[in-house]
Amino acid sequence: MAQKQEIALRKPTQKFSVAIQSDAYKKLINDTLGDPKVALRFVADVSTLVANNVGLQDSDPKTVLSAALLAQSLDLPLAPTLGYVYIIPYKNTKKDRDGTQYQIMEATFQAGWKAWVQWAIRSGAYEKLGVKEVHKGEVIGQDEFGDDIIKFDHKFDNEEVVGYFAYFKLVSGYSKTIYWTKEQCEKHAKRYAPEYRMYGTGKWKDMFDEMAKKTVIKQLISKWGITSIELQKMALADQAVVRDGDNYDYIENQEEPEEPITTNVTNTIPDVDDDGVVEDKK
Repeated sequence: MAQKQEIALRKPTQKFSVAIQSDAYKKLINDTLGDPKVALRFVADVSTLVANNVGLQDSDPKTVLSAALLAQSLDLPLAPTLGYVYIIPYKNTKKDRDGTQYQIMEATFQAGWKAWVQWAIRSGAYEKLGVKEVHKGEVIGQDEFGDDIIKFDHKFDNEEVVGYFAYFKLVSGYSKTIYWTKEQCEKHAKRYAPEYRMYGTGKWKDMFDEMAKKTVIKQLISKWGITSIELQKMALADQAVVRDGDNYDYIENQEEPEEPITTNVTNTIPDVDDDGVVEDKK
């Protein structure tokens, strides 16, 4: 039996704590955000985020900064405890010019369910919108169209969670609901989250309910709802490495939007070495 080839993991050429203090990064952040006070707060927030995440410390600083600037452009707080956005490190396999494979850590942008609700509300198109867990005993059948009928009752609050329900009603009067069983969410996680599929780790392991609710409401809004420019931008970038300009890299089997949307997301992030000097790519 052929022995599995080991792929070396390369560390970034510069640490994020060095890159973020370089003149090139400072200029980019100030030019992008415009307000020096906002830029200062942004640097503090993203630096705290990286300091508390070993994986991000070992990730390509360009991808961390790109994801963080996207979150800032969408007015989403970076603190993961708030549940609006997560910047997640992943191993990405690449090749040298000679064909040698190697892995690097790169940061991906992931929107939480609160971000989807927030931007849908801001669009002004929704009268009602929400997502919640469904407990054993609350699914009572299906209607004539095959949609699941959920009857919520506090007497079931202590029963096990069997699925997730999302709903909206537009100001126009149109309404739509969606229900996914816990098994459907688990299948989705194993398909699109490499670390959960292979190792049973990551956000799906640590925060299954939060990730499941995000998945269900994203499916609901993106397929049946009204999407603003910001929602389209978020859908395009969700679970991707944000590259320069309009480029997105969906690592391994992560979910790629069915209909890519062209939108300007970030300015070009320069490369800097450990001394904070901009690298010449020529």
